[in-house]
Amino acid sequence: MNYWVNTKHYLVGWMIQIPLQSPSRLGTLLEYMDALLKFGEEEQVWSLLRDAHNCGEVFEAGKGYPYSEFIARTLEKHGVVPLPSMSDYGMYNPDAYRCTSLICFYNRERKLIQEKIEDTGALLQKLRPDPNETDVEFYILPTPPIYIFGDIWDDKAIIRIELHTDIWFPWVKGFLDDPSEFPTHYDPQRKMFDNRILANCHTVRLNRFLEKVRELTLNHEGIWHGVDGAAGIRDYVSQLGDVGIRLD
Repeated sequence: MNYWVNTKHYLVGWMIQIPLQSPSRLGTLLEYMDALLKFGEEEQVWSLLRDAHNCGEVFEAGKGYPYSEFIARTLEKHGVVPLPSMSDYGMYNPDAYRCTSLICFYNRERKLIQEKIEDTGALLQKLRPDPNETDVEFYILPTPPIYIFGDIWDDKAIIRIELHTDIWFPWVKGFLDDPSEFPTHYDPQRKMFDNRILANCHTVRLNRFLEKVRELTLNHEGIWHGVDGAAGIRDYVSQLGDVGIRLD
């Protein structure tokens, strides 16, 4: 069953700092971004398809040049360093930002499906075709499976990796479901629903990606800040390990 939801505020996030104190460090950032995208595509957890910036420049995958070249071109033309951006005050805007992740879910016939998904909110609306307005407003929001975005602040690049859906977690709150209707999938001690089948299907790859990014960050003299939970849901933060999500 699909007990997972999406939220406007991120459930957990990881923050990265890459120092840019000298012009030579820009080359380091270009290398870093190429490696970041490469790792995301290798693990099939983050493939950036489109990224539109306020300066008017647009990156689109498949145009024949890497993201680092897009950064260099935009810097030369506009004097700004573009990084993947979260537009519209944190609300997902597919016209500005599109990415895809290979994730697992149950279709309406309860068959396990693995598919590349851009918007887990749109997916959840298909799987739950008759939600009420409150469900849509709080838990079936448009959002990509993983958000990666950044900006330049003073002499450093700040990059964030955020999860706005709990589909990655082995145990979920099940905000849209009544435990009495699904007692075999509900743990009364945890007060959470069992999502381990889905998590074991795709979160292994997410964890590998995070570990690669952490190592990449340290190799580029950056700072890996670990995790935080903005939504204040301790049940999710407690499922985190040193780098990724614990699946044991």
